[in-house]
Amino acid sequence: MRAQELCSTLFNERHQAERDGILEFTVNMQVQPAEGSSEKVPEADLNTTVDRGQSYHVNRIEFIGNRHFSEAAVRGNFEIDEGDLLNEHLLRKSIARLNDAGMFEPVNERSTMIRTNPETGMADILIRLNERKRGAWNISGPVGPASLAGPLVASINTRLPAWGSGALELSTYTVSLSFFAFARPLLPLLGITQKIPWLPIMALQRPYNPALGWKSGFSIIPVLGWQFSAMSYGVTQMQHRLLPVLQGDRGLEGDLPVIVQTPSQQTAMYCQPPPPRFSYLRNVASIALRLAGALTGL
Repeated sequence: MRAQELCSTLFNERHQAERDGILEFTVNMQVQPAEGSSEKVPEADLNTTVDRGQSYHVNRIEFIGNRHFSEAAVRGNFEIDEGDLLNEHLLRKSIARLNDAGMFEPVNERSTMIRTNPETGMADILIRLNERKRGAWNISGPVGPASLAGPLVASINTRLPAWGSGALELSTYTVSLSFFAFARPLLPLLGITQKIPWLPIMALQRPYNPALGWKSGFSIIPVLGWQFSAMSYGVTQMQHRLLPVLQGDRGLEGDLPVIVQTPSQQTAMYCQPPPPRFSYLRNVASIALRLAGALTGL
């Protein structure tokens, strides 16, 4: 069996182990010289064994650090729930969804703790969260003449106070004020045709949150009209919903270590996750979605 086929088989077995709630998945490969092997024609016998640990169910999922966001706005991003088998793949996917919401600093393995109890077969998941700063400001300018490279932009934005719940949970909204200075009309598609030295734009936004779905990812910008808001909403929804599908498991799957034992030493090799099918087309579609999002972003 070729190395690529072996790695593909091992990844499939690890996926099945994760679906079964197994956290420990160890691969050992024993390499022994084959009968009749010589220095000129070296041959070896390979014996691969997989050690699977105990299966666990989720006991509790706790979040620490979400002071201004409701439990529902955070927990809704998780595709694994209390009582389910502890599927590490779904846990990594849930954390990716939480990062996509942009409410907290990126959550990684160091922010995630799994406490297992072998006697009960239950495990607790602890997620440490660090909320992003409530407000921010930004100044950006063109590289080159403003008539060719775009406007000078100054903006300030802030998250609303932690009041309300559900669709009126104010902490999931932001308000921003931006000033555009430009030599030519900002963008023809905005419907602004006259030359204006300064264009102030005030916006009420609810950034996209996978837990909120269609109820997020929109902007209300009176000066630009409902057409721009509708276009921006549609592009945002497509971007955040399709990009994870196009990316597949890239970024969610780590290398798979294989312990290789020979008569003289022990070493390790690593199987890399196989690329998704139609990688080229997926990359082109991803770039197109990101460009569309950049054109409608303010």
